[in-house]
Amino acid sequence: MYRSAGAAREWLPASASELRRCLQRTAVDDDGLAGAEAADAEAPGHRLQEDRKGKHIHRAGANQETADRREDDPPTIPKEFRHRGIDQLPMRTTSHTFDLKALHAALDAERCARGLSWSRLTAEINKPFAGTSSKPISETTIREMPTKGSVTSAVVLQVLRWLRRTPESFLSGRTIAPEEDEALPDHPGASRILRFDTRAMYAALNKERAKRSMTWRQVADGLPGFTASMLTNLANGPLIGFPRVMTITQWLDRPAASFVRARDR
Repeated sequence: MYRSAGAAREWLPASASELRRCLQRTAVDDDGLAGAEAADAEAPGHRLQEDRKGKHIHRAGANQETADRREDDPPTIPKEFRHRGIDQLPMRTTSHTFDLKALHAALDAERCARGLSWSRLTAEINKPFAGTSSKPISETTIREMPTKGSVTSAVVLQVLRWLRRTPESFLSGRTIAPEEDEALPDHPGASRILRFDTRAMYAALNKERAKRSMTWRQVADGLPGFTASMLTNLANGPLIGFPRVMTITQWLDRPAASFVRARDR
């Protein structure tokens, strides 16, 4: 940096404190206050005192880094992730939980609006199971959804289709309107049951994991309710339950419907 000495200027190594004062002087000049650099060189103590009173506050201790950062500086990496590198910062929020109680309340409200008994409602939801080898959903399973900590997606997806609602519409705390690509398959046809393609889910996770140079354990750390082995087992195509499945789709920043397929069993 330049250091002023009367009319002459020379290049000298910049200390951290000098660099901070340089940045402060630049900000002052940008506001149209002429001569700030010379005043700082001649009376640094006075300059600091003015800074404390004015817009450019000199802060000590833990707040120094924040106070002196410029708008074009790179983002600060949280301490707990500095050893992993910038590409392994937490990816996207998974804080919105799928609300099984809200789903059941919406189902019950629609049942009442249509004047259906629980047995009649169950029969309507089970229509796609006709002519398949899959076991239909029981009335008890549907009625007891809000009392369960987890419900298989084979049940929840059929309920959502009957309601014509998206999985994302039951994420707690979500305020944005449903998007077009979040809609489940509308008319998959007779004897076609909605299922998650967990193999495709595994492939998407593995692609993102490799892109970010993460281990499966690191991925699992960002997905509450999952272990590394549970994630790798998705490659075998198992069933998966709500609400847990929605943490994966949020982490991937993809709609749940992009992993839903209509099948005959």
